[in-house]
Amino acid sequence: FRSTASGTIGTVMLWRLPLIAGRADVTNAAGGAALAVGALAAAFVVHRTARLGVRAIAGWGALLAAALPFIIREALPLGSSLIHGQSFAVRVLIGAALLVPIGFGVGAQLPALLRLLSLTRRHGWEGLVWGTSVASSAVGVAIAQVASRVSGDTLTTVIGAGAALGCFLAFGLRWVSESDARQ
Repeated sequence: FRSTASGTIGTVMLWRLPLIAGRADVTNAAGGAALAVGALAAAFVVHRTARLGVRAIAGWGALLAAALPFIIREALPLGSSLIHGQSFAVRVLIGAALLVPIGFGVGAQLPALLRLLSLTRRHGWEGLVWGTSVASSAVGVAIAQVASRVSGDTLTTVIGAGAALGCFLAFGLRWVSESDARQ
């Protein structure tokens, strides 16, 4: 779910950045860097979180990634008058700053899953987890490109939000078992 969400949501939000700042080459590079900074921050938070909080960080981060694209899409026209007179660099920074929380939201699940695997001493799954993550991210980008060409960005955002919501349901709403609480 996580990689499909990051592929679809990240791609659609990157396509929206030139509407804020212009020049797609610079804004897409800044947006990609902002997504990476958010994911790096998520990996750091997951690494520093106590064992019982890892699932919560990953799950609620996914819910954040599911909700933010809709909030940004609705708030962007409201803030356009504030952005309109700004310099190009300020507009690029504002657009990139909007993507950092999305990067955090979609970037928390893979480190959380790898950390949970290492905490439960289930080794040997790391390669499969990484491979599945890369493959489903590529599938998410392909879905984003095809769906946005056929029916616009709204369907793509809904697909990504649905995948992120599925990740939230898988991670964020899991009950902590008594064996987890004792460790």
